[in-house]
Amino acid sequence: MTFPIVVDADTKNGTVTSNSASWTLTYPTNLASGDLILAFVACDGTPVGTWPANWLGVGQSSGTAARLLLAKKISLGTETGTFTLGLSASEQGAWRVFRITGWEGTIGTAFGNDANSGAAERTTTSGADANPNPPVLDPNNWATEDTLWFAACAVDTSRTISVYPLASRNTADVSGGAGGATLGVCTAESAVSSLDPGTFTISASDDWAVATVAIRPGTGSQTLTMPTIASGAALSVPTVVPGAVSLLMAAIAAGSTLFAPAVVQTVAPPTIASSAVLFEPTLTVGAITISPPAIASGETLFTPTVVPGAVTITVPAIASTETLFAPALGYVVAPPAIASGETLFAPTIVPGAVSLSPPAIASGETLFAPTVSQGGGSQTLDPPSIASGGTLFFPTVVPGAVTLTAPAIASSESLFTPALSYVVALPTLASGAVLNVPTITTGAVTVAPPAIASGATVFAPTVANAGGTLRSLFDDGTIRPMWCYHTPDETPANWAAPATEVWGILAITPTGQVYVWASSVWAKVGTQT
Repeated sequence: MTFPIVVDADTKNGTVTSNSASWTLTYPTNLASGDLILAFVACDGTPVGTWPANWLGVGQSSGTAARLLLAKKISLGTETGTFTLGLSASEQGAWRVFRITGWEGTIGTAFGNDANSGAAERTTTSGADANPNPPVLDPNNWATEDTLWFAACAVDTSRTISVYPLASRNTADVSGGAGGATLGVCTAESAVSSLDPGTFTISASDDWAVATVAIRPGTGSQTLTMPTIASGAALSVPTVVPGAVSLLMAAIAAGSTLFAPAVVQTVAPPTIASSAVLFEPTLTVGAITISPPAIASGETLFTPTVVPGAVTITVPAIASTETLFAPALGYVVAPPAIASGETLFAPTIVPGAVSLSPPAIASGETLFAPTVSQGGGSQTLDPPSIASGGTLFFPTVVPGAVTLTAPAIASSESLFTPALSYVVALPTLASGAVLNVPTITTGAVTVAPPAIASGATVFAPTVANAGGTLRSLFDDGTIRPMWCYHTPDETPANWAAPATEVWGILAITPTGQVYVWASSVWAKVGTQT
């Protein structure tokens, strides 16, 4: 097992030096699928952060002056360029984003110190002095392993950090000015079950928020895959260079043996680059023993007992001569006495099919989580004991529909022979009982005024002069004549009758005398003033 690795060359950081509620951060470079992305943000004030999809973010505030935001994400291997962090208020600050490899790989569903936080856990606190103090962290999900630890602080305004609590990667990102914030981060590799990092030291007392973060290492197992080599394939063909051969001839007597000269050959293998991999060996981990309880092929894990409850059909008691319905006046049918609970017929009960639906178990699914202990180069998986006959899961029992089949009754078959009597028995009705509420449908309403003969007087209104002049009655609309004659003759008898017999024709004389034509005569109604 080895410590998780911070790939420093891929780390990205920056500052925001003017107030903004939308910050642009940069992803680390060279991200591969499964890498851990870990972000730290320090901002002035106490805004709430909104991270993009698939990030798990938290925050810690110090009063109203500073806030530390943390977030984690498991890489898809496709993240490049920038992403946006939204804030609930416009602030300044600084940020730093890390790429981490060699970690355990479980991101979880939360970012705290609990069972849901996976292999990256944290704890936070805040204060106000010159020594920001990250709290002790004892990871919930693992004990003593090769853990990578972070200590981080967010400090109000621009402060210098002179002392870091952990030894590695002592970095400070400062946005500057009274409206900014300072972010300090440092790390350590330590195989301990819990860690109290110690304190930062800043240049002056100020508000701060701090965090301690732990990253769990991977299991340490590696798989080396040999490249495929065809049977009989030549790995390399060496070049053979024979050395120089010198033959020194001397006088050779007839029939003498010349000699067998020595031949020196030099084998020059092909050039192999420094650190080239000739082959990839296979690593064999120590024996791993898995001892699940023996389960024979086709063995029945359990046989549930399905006990359907008793089905009781209770016929309501019907007293002798009881009225089953309200007949029309005439003969009343009085059935013979039927004892309370008497069975009129015995129905056949056919229970439907019973379906057992155990929960789906995917191929390769783990039914239990064995305990893994390591020692002496071998690993033993010790599954929890399962008692004989133990229930691995509870199936869902869905009883089918129950069908009641009454025995066939032949057409016109007599169930009983009622007694007939000339008695009308009405059912008992409670006082004020509503038998039914009729539906009232209103038909179309037609208003037909009576016929009015041509020229008929519909009404003769009374005109009263309430203290005004006749002219004022005309002026204010009290009297509305149809025609008005101005005549120079003061004698109505000399006037011609109107061409049409219509009420409302007025005549006004030079002296202001006003007449109205009514009932075939001119009648004086007043004096115009």
